[in-house]
Amino acid sequence: MPGSLKSAKPARSVAAPRKKRPSPSPDLPENALKADLPPILTPELATLVDGPPNDADEWAYEIKFDGYRILARIEEKRIQLFTRNGNDWTHKLPHVEKAIAAMGFQSGWLDGEVVVPNDVGVPDFQALQNAFDSSRTGNIIYFVFDVPFYAGFDLRTVPLTARGEFLKGLFETRASKTVHFSETFDVPAKDIIASACRMGLEGVIGKRKSSTYVSRRSPDWIKLKCSQRQEFVVGGYTDPKGSRTGFGALLVGFYEDKKLRYAGNVGTGYSDKTLRDLKAKLEKIETIENPFAKTPDIPRNAHWVKPTLVAEVSFSEWTRDGHIRHPSFQGLRIDKKAESITREKPVHSSAPKPAPVAMPKVSNPDRVIDPSTGFTKIELVRYYSIVAPLMLEHLAGRPVSLVRAPEGITGELFFQKHLENARMPGVTQLDPALHPDHPRIWKSRR
Repeated sequence: MPGSLKSAKPARSVAAPRKKRPSPSPDLPENALKADLPPILTPELATLVDGPPNDADEWAYEIKFDGYRILARIEEKRIQLFTRNGNDWTHKLPHVEKAIAAMGFQSGWLDGEVVVPNDVGVPDFQALQNAFDSSRTGNIIYFVFDVPFYAGFDLRTVPLTARGEFLKGLFETRASKTVHFSETFDVPAKDIIASACRMGLEGVIGKRKSSTYVSRRSPDWIKLKCSQRQEFVVGGYTDPKGSRTGFGALLVGFYEDKKLRYAGNVGTGYSDKTLRDLKAKLEKIETIENPFAKTPDIPRNAHWVKPTLVAEVSFSEWTRDGHIRHPSFQGLRIDKKAESITREKPVHSSAPKPAPVAMPKVSNPDRVIDPSTGFTKIELVRYYSIVAPLMLEHLAGRPVSLVRAPEGITGELFFQKHLENARMPGVTQLDPALHPDHPRIWKSRR
């Protein structure tokens, strides 16, 4: 475990001469699929869990950076930097844009997180927020931990460990003070969590070594935190007392059933400057309407604001009535939308390892099946592989009809009449007597 983020540098890249031109890219890993560079990319998100997984050998761990998720799109000489919600922040991070351009990467997508280290090298979330607020972002560092696309290939179907080794190879001769490779630690979970907590880090991210990259929240990426911490929506504030300036406490909540539920008051964690700056932001969005669902325990004489600000808050625990105990303000989240904030509940991490799904052999993968878009057969297969975890649970046990399009969607379309069990595992034919006038119907099994 590195002693600090300032000392955490890409593996072996420090030994490479700075003036040496980047060497050719390492060999692409197996399962990389030739593909055009997509204009947008939704990142994979981690699931909060209540403890390390039981199948310990199947997992590797990374530092959980206390920063903002940033995806870098590289298309020849053009660099774009996007937040997890797809907002273009290139103009906010010009030095990161220039650093990536100078490193000589081929076209692709990089996934990582931007942070600001404090004096001892630990990520400082409020310092990161202050850097953006003041437009002084020159001390922001970008840690890269994944490479979903590169050099004309889609790497999302490549296992995590192979993607990581490939990404590490890209940094071998690409030294930068601004853009770093994020190391992976193949050590017992309890050891790295203990080290992270001692260092004052937020926690660690566990990733299943065999997992592919998916654009959704996944159980193959897990969050293990040192303390309770999540985002809340700001719905109001109280007046300061005594010599305090600005405001007393923020009134925060989360969305549940499309209603903003009150979760408590956050009265600590502010510097004098933060109190002044936040008060100015609050005054601009004041309203006479209470944004919270009705509840008797909201402080009287509160000032209401439009629920647009998102605050990151650490706390000791949830109470039985859904309030947070001993909360402390960490900073504002300008990269997340208020309406997306819900109560984050950890799931049990003892679920059995999912059975691996073999990629079927695809004949004529480059055949265009939709001339209007240029969509190919292999792109359709990749799409189904991505949506399958969400789709199959709704298809299981339901009757389905199969429509064939051997010449693409502009050619002849017909219902498949004969079931070929060897080619269609997980599907059984229903009794034709159930629907005599309907084409053959099958039932899917998850």
